[in-house]
Amino acid sequence: MPVLVSSPDWFLGFDSILEFITTVIAFFIGYYSYKVFRINNERKYFYLGFSFFAIALSFLSKALTNIAIYLELIRKVDISVKLLDINFMYKIGFIVHIALILIAYITLVALSLKIKDMRVISLFVVTAVLATIIGSSSLLLFQVISLIFLLYVIPYFYRNYTNNKNANSLIVLISFLLIALSHLFYILLFTGANVFYVYGSVAQLLGYIGLLTNLVWCLKYG
Repeated sequence: MPVLVSSPDWFLGFDSILEFITTVIAFFIGYYSYKVFRINNERKYFYLGFSFFAIALSFLSKALTNIAIYLELIRKVDISVKLLDINFMYKIGFIVHIALILIAYITLVALSLKIKDMRVISLFVVTAVLATIIGSSSLLLFQVISLIFLLYVIPYFYRNYTNNKNANSLIVLISFLLIALSHLFYILLFTGANVFYVYGSVAQLLGYIGLLTNLVWCLKYG
């Protein structure tokens, strides 16, 4: 099935539900990060807000694309027309999804490495997106690049945890480790075992739930 990632038949539909949940969580985190930025004008919160808004739009695009493909598959039209429509929807959805995710991850890398030159950031974005789109195994390359970017981000949150030694910073660190793990599962998906898609989806959702839990805790207790 030409969805953005290969799902076991029994998991079809559930994946889109998880993606919608992730969309809501990422939007919620982005919104409150931007609110904090408006209050204290610290640019790190602007970066966080921007990256999570991009993540939210990325997962929304992915979920809507997969649903559109499912509906097209059951539509009673000529098979050649159906395949052309599915191929078009797949390509558009794929490009939007990877572009937004990579923009979000590169923004987080810029935050963690304290890169402020927008020309450097834009160069990373263009290079990563083009490499993924024109690569011979685009989905695999996208997952590998995403994992690499997160491996640059995780040390930032690890240092934050070692400096603060509190539950909030630990939850954030574990959350990003889970999101990185989800990309590793998606890479292992190319071994042919579709169950890794389920593992990746669950790990990803747990990671974003962890980030949401941390945000709610901070809003409630400061």
